[in-house]
Amino acid sequence: MLQPYCKLLFPLLVLFTILPIVLSSPPALRERSPTNPSPTPPPPPPPPPCCPGPSPFPTCIKTYPSPVPVLCGKEKTTAQIVVSLIVVGVVPSVKVTYTTASGYLYTEAHLYIGKNPVPVNPGGNPAPGQFPFSTNNGYCTILGGGSSVECIVPLTAFTDPKQCKETDTFFVAAHSAVVPKPGSGNSAETCWGGEKCIVPDCKPWARFFTFSFCCPKH
Repeated sequence: MLQPYCKLLFPLLVLFTILPIVLSSPPALRERSPTNPSPTPPPPPPPPPCCPGPSPFPTCIKTYPSPVPVLCGKEKTTAQIVVSLIVVGVVPSVKVTYTTASGYLYTEAHLYIGKNPVPVNPGGNPAPGQFPFSTNNGYCTILGGGSSVECIVPLTAFTDPKQCKETDTFFVAAHSAVVPKPGSGNSAETCWGGEKCIVPDCKPWARFFTFSFCCPKH
């Protein structure tokens, strides 16, 4: 007579044994209900454009000071650093030109551009050989047998052109080495573009300057 009741009690016994274990397990171990999936986070907002309006890219560059002088051996020369905005193919780029320094010929150039101040080595001195753009890696080219230098740097190499702001300030260290033109009476020198010293006490005397973008007027 008890056999039918045993058949009914056994499934109930199993159910009441397993149910507390399932309910006490971490939520991650339980099977999620397909009708109640976890919410998907919204996508991040798009980055703001560098310039408001139809064209998100800047159209020119303003340097500080303007023009940018070049000092060789701490003495001002006839040379200047000219910074302009160009498009190479479809790539917005910055062109940095070291113009002719009377009585000198350029032999190498090193360039730093960045939103952070010009880096220095552990001794507190700038290390031009470690600047990211130079005549050694193809970003800079000596022209006219040493009469000038031209560096072309894509904006993407030092900033995100879709997230920059017109108010952003970029630090520039334009270093070069020169030799005297025959008969000039000059000597081989190190040159820097700008008026402000990279190191606060101007020891060494290495200089830098800054620039910012300007946006089209709508």
